[in-house]
Amino acid sequence: MNAGTKMILIGATILVVAAAAAVIQSQPNISGNETDFFVPIEKTGVPVIVVSDSVDLETVASYLEDCSDNVVLQNNMPLNFTRSIIIIDSEWAVSKSDLKVKEALASGAVVLYWGGSPEAFDGERTGLGRSAFLEGASMYGMYHYQPSDAVYCYSAVADDPKETFERSYVWADQTAFGGQRGPYIWQSTYPEWQHPGNTTACFDVECGGYGWMRGMTTYFSVHPESAPFVYGAHFRLQSMPYLGKATAEAYVGSRGEYQAQYNPLSTFGQETIWVSSISGLSWSYKGYGIIVHNKSDMSKDMMRLEHDIDESKRFEYPIVIEPERLSYVYYNDYTGEDTYGILFCERTSTFGSEWEWFEVKCNVSLERSG
Repeated sequence: MNAGTKMILIGATILVVAAAAAVIQSQPNISGNETDFFVPIEKTGVPVIVVSDSVDLETVASYLEDCSDNVVLQNNMPLNFTRSIIIIDSEWAVSKSDLKVKEALASGAVVLYWGGSPEAFDGERTGLGRSAFLEGASMYGMYHYQPSDAVYCYSAVADDPKETFERSYVWADQTAFGGQRGPYIWQSTYPEWQHPGNTTACFDVECGGYGWMRGMTTYFSVHPESAPFVYGAHFRLQSMPYLGKATAEAYVGSRGEYQAQYNPLSTFGQETIWVSSISGLSWSYKGYGIIVHNKSDMSKDMMRLEHDIDESKRFEYPIVIEPERLSYVYYNDYTGEDTYGILFCERTSTFGSEWEWFEVKCNVSLERSG
């Protein structure tokens, strides 16, 4: 956000899960490498099994009509989980002691949990001991990629159930079954995938009538053999404004045990922002003249890296920021709280006179093996 326009910023920060419903009338303007994050809705036909005794098949099928014609409804968990997306209705799950989530994940299925909190994916039910979910999401999901012991967690926040189901289906299809471009095409280019047993938090957040907030943050163990145990986090936050909208600011924050190092420390309008650390990994992301303000306080184990964006230069286009954090843990498993925020603005007769913050919180729990 330009320094001159900050003086006219009026409004209050709101939590996105409490935002009023809005009808989306336009689509994000996509160009360049930013499309790696965005996968459009397309019918790929992966089988979907909805487990519920309180919804009808016609309703669920209508939510997924643009994704798959192979949708079935049943009131018990299936016996065969192979190559399928399983959606568990939280109202159905209330009275069940065993949701068979562990068996479903072990067989290669993607499990989605509709409504409620992500209790279906606690360590006891999954047998994995790792999770990273947003608070207040309308759909949660998990997939376990066994060859590298990678765990993918998903959160969708949207007012429209159809949006929720569609974005969740696309994430599940892209993650586990290849989707339109192969399973996570960025795995070969992002360096932390060399560390087995990583955990990735993915999310899609509808931001009123302004656009979408999307994220994919990977947590990985750098030094697992002995204390201090070092955990890294490669944050990826993407702002996707609708036509007529722009991104003014974006930030990533983190609070947890022993926040040790983070990058970038600060920048002053570079076109490319480089990130490197004692983890031995490095990457870069496009700066677009972004100024990074370091508002971290390590005495409070708190990281906050604010990205000030000149919205007039990147009007209507996606912005991706990719900071990093390292944490030292001496005795316990890692638990932390990550926050993401985007300030959207709308072009009016006075450019940038309408602004709105959207923020989400992600709770992270990583049990240390061995």
